[in-house]
Amino acid sequence: MFHRKHAVRGAGAVLLLATLTQAGVGQDLPPAQDLIDRYVEALGGRDAYLDQGSTHMKGSFSVPAAGMTGGLEVFSDDAERILTIITIPGMGESRTGYDGEVAWSIDPMMGPRILEGMELEALRDQANPEATLRDAEYFEVRETVELTEVGGDACYKVRLVWKSGRESFDCYSADTGLLIGNMMTQETPMGAIDVTTVIGDYKEFGGIMAPTSMRQQLMGQEQVMTVETIEFGDVDPAIFELPTEIKDLKGGS
Repeated sequence: MFHRKHAVRGAGAVLLLATLTQAGVGQDLPPAQDLIDRYVEALGGRDAYLDQGSTHMKGSFSVPAAGMTGGLEVFSDDAERILTIITIPGMGESRTGYDGEVAWSIDPMMGPRILEGMELEALRDQANPEATLRDAEYFEVRETVELTEVGGDACYKVRLVWKSGRESFDCYSADTGLLIGNMMTQETPMGAIDVTTVIGDYKEFGGIMAPTSMRQQLMGQEQVMTVETIEFGDVDPAIFELPTEIKDLKGGS
């Protein structure tokens, strides 16, 4: 028997195929630099992005399958420092930071840790706005590898080999040019974990477009980060200072 839901799925596949074809299947793939340039313009332009200075983002963090929801805050500044705080009621607070020299983490499960190796490199790159804009000087390789889809949207997949040696992939929307997906292998105390992030719901904050929804799939679970507000230029530098627990570890290392 033919069901309506099969027709809907079939129609969706046809529409995606049409989108991919219109976006350039069978044609030469656009150079990675062109895709990155288009992405930077879609964000609001390089100068506007780099001039935003310190930022304070607030939102929520959840693990739907586990029924967990809590608060999320991210602080960053133009000195390439960053601090992320996740608070889950009943579980406590997790903090991850980089003060320009030391990368660290404190959470209820692992306690305080100083991050090294690829964990350090990944956090250092996250804190660097020029690396976020995928400037060529931070990479050994930037190459477009295929036209694919993320979350049902056609996108160009770009392979990135960082100067540190780690590898990741970005997916840029064929329609808007915005970043809609990222794939990477994340180093953790439990070993390497494959992480896929679906990025979307872009909104304007202070003249800059920023995603307000990030859905991460890792280890068979989904983590959801939702941005509610982003404020610029009002972050106390003291917030990036190393916590006492990390100073104690550093002193003993």
